[in-house]
Amino acid sequence: MLVCALFAIVAFMSVLPLLEARLPFDRTTLTRLETVRTMLMELLVAAWFIALGGMIGSFINVVVWRMPRGVSIVSGGSACPWCLARIRLSDNIPVIGWLKLGGRCRVCHLPISPRYPIVEGILAGVFFVLFYVELRSGGGNLPGGSRYAITGSLQIVIATKWDVVAIYVFHAFLITMLLTWALMELDASRLPVRTIILALLVGAIAPLAWPWLQPVNWAALGDPVFGTGSAGGRMTTAFIGLSGGFLLGEFLRLNDSPAPRYVNNAPISLMTVGLFLGWQALATTAAISAILLAVSRFSTVSWFRRLPLTGVAALAALIQICLWRWIHEVVGGERQSEIRFAMAGLAGAVAAAIVLRHPASTKILQPSEPAPRQS
Repeated sequence: MLVCALFAIVAFMSVLPLLEARLPFDRTTLTRLETVRTMLMELLVAAWFIALGGMIGSFINVVVWRMPRGVSIVSGGSACPWCLARIRLSDNIPVIGWLKLGGRCRVCHLPISPRYPIVEGILAGVFFVLFYVELRSGGGNLPGGSRYAITGSLQIVIATKWDVVAIYVFHAFLITMLLTWALMELDASRLPVRTIILALLVGAIAPLAWPWLQPVNWAALGDPVFGTGSAGGRMTTAFIGLSGGFLLGEFLRLNDSPAPRYVNNAPISLMTVGLFLGWQALATTAAISAILLAVSRFSTVSWFRRLPLTGVAALAALIQICLWRWIHEVVGGERQSEIRFAMAGLAGAVAAAIVLRHPASTKILQPSEPAPRQS
């Protein structure tokens, strides 16, 4: 899918210029043709990121099924979990392959869990949302607004602005890791230590190499720094975010109700959010998580009630990233008071703890593992 989308982009970029050079178009026609070309390029680039998200979602399904069982995630092809027949390449296209087969194996006709195309579709949607909100806007969702006067797919992606692309990859990695952990929690699996170490290393080391990954320094509430802080300041930002996430997560874990729940990984999830986004964004993400947690735990929709806290944190982090600039301005106010951010985080943690201890929130389905697909 990625190759097809990339081929379409290259072909489109080469065909239209040849057409313009050979045909005697007037200025009006050329202007219209340029508008059409820009729109189609936007669609092709968006399709490429959607395909990328779907393929990563397919890989996440492999990780969630194999890694907790100690099976290699790089060796061994895709096969039906029932008859062990190899899955054809054309049947292994994210979402489309499952729909084409009607959710059943081509050989034995036994069902394949719908969770797999759902996960692929979710990751495709996440990558598209971040592309549309963050990448093509040149970081317009971040505190301080866009870093470039001219934005769009052509100006940011094709004429690559590597700082914005790095921010996009950084945030997409965060959401992908949180969703991976959430799926493992739904399967009642322990989080592999390797995934935790990988997330913490990326969150701690990447901002040291690329300072612009931290749009707000720990001590620069009033003006976003966009990488102008020192290495010590960036390390302090990471440490405070990490520590704050651990404290909030431990608070939720200790205040959990006696019933079996999925909050044992709350410290890890919130530590990762704090490390990647900083303590200010962690505070508002905690407040958003409390709202989402209340909605999910008292919802009548069973799958929504089963959403683990890591899944709630992933959704809250995605909302935080998309609305970061506006949340930063509303919560911090003109003076960007540290007290307001601290109160937001504390209020979110307290509200989440109240929801977790409420008797109604303990009436939750036990985890059930879907029929696996080794893909």
